[in-house]
Amino acid sequence: MDRGCDWQRDYILSITAGMRGKDTIHFVVQLEVEIEGGWKRVVRYDCCHRFVHRDSYSLSGRQKKEELDLNYEEALTLCGRGYR
Repeated sequence: MDRGCDWQRDYILSITAGMRGKDTIHFVVQLEVEIEGGWKRVVRYDCCHRFVHRDSYSLSGRQKKEELDLNYEEALTLCGRGYR
């Protein structure tokens, strides 16, 4: 039986950003979904390695890192569009 997706329980979107005045100085945006009773990372955008990148994860946990040619504000805007 397909119960659909209960958006109240089936995903977690966490957003952390540090600001200095109006400037973003660091950020992490991560989407996790509940699968078979456990939480799995799906995608994570951050600047933890001093560059903007996206980490994509497979169901097995395999990670793919992709550098994005964006500044911090552009990356946060992209994340906002991707999770609507």
